[in-house]
Amino acid sequence: MKSYSIARRLITTVLLVELISAVCVTGMAWLYERHSHFRSFNILLRGRADSLLGSVQDAEDPEDNVMLSKSDVDVPSEDIYEVRDEKGRLLGRSPNWDGASQDALATNADGYFNLTVGGEHYRALLLHGLRVVDPGDKGGGVPHHVTIVYGAPTRRVWRAVIGAVLRGCKPRAVACHGARDGMAIESEYGSSASAGRRSSGCFRQCVAFQATGGGTRYERACAISGGS
Repeated sequence: MKSYSIARRLITTVLLVELISAVCVTGMAWLYERHSHFRSFNILLRGRADSLLGSVQDAEDPEDNVMLSKSDVDVPSEDIYEVRDEKGRLLGRSPNWDGASQDALATNADGYFNLTVGGEHYRALLLHGLRVVDPGDKGGGVPHHVTIVYGAPTRRVWRAVIGAVLRGCKPRAVACHGARDGMAIESEYGSSASAGRRSSGCFRQCVAFQATGGGTRYERACAISGGS
């Protein structure tokens, strides 16, 4: 009975250590995956905002203004965007958005920020760019400073983060399941002193085999054979 009690304490300790380790590793994995996926998402937003900047062209008017060529704009329908010139004149905006706030447009620094549109969570980029009308003319043409706000929903990013973390948790869950099977075997064969000795020897072999990735099949076969 004493060996049975010691073995049970050992298994309980191992399970507690495994649980704490799983929580720590899962937290670290969550932080890493979130950083990695949103970094890639930020790059995607920058690329789409740059494509909008490329769609700003000469309006072909006497004042040498610029315009947003809608025929060159090819973005997902759920994304939001707004393009303005240095005078604050609206050059173009996605139909599913009312536009950025004045506070967001007032800053002169490029950067990312989060917002909610129609109950949907978005991540957006504020980008300042330069377009030059008639750059081949004497004096280098007429420069126009353009402000672009571009955003996209974040739900797919969060799904990818959660999926990556869950996939990483599967091997640890299998290991915990094997340890619980070992406890069940030890409890079943620990009712008598002789059976307890057989179970203890069998359990040590099974734990060693489990540590090498052998799974629970060997544990059950070992239990049936009495640890021989």
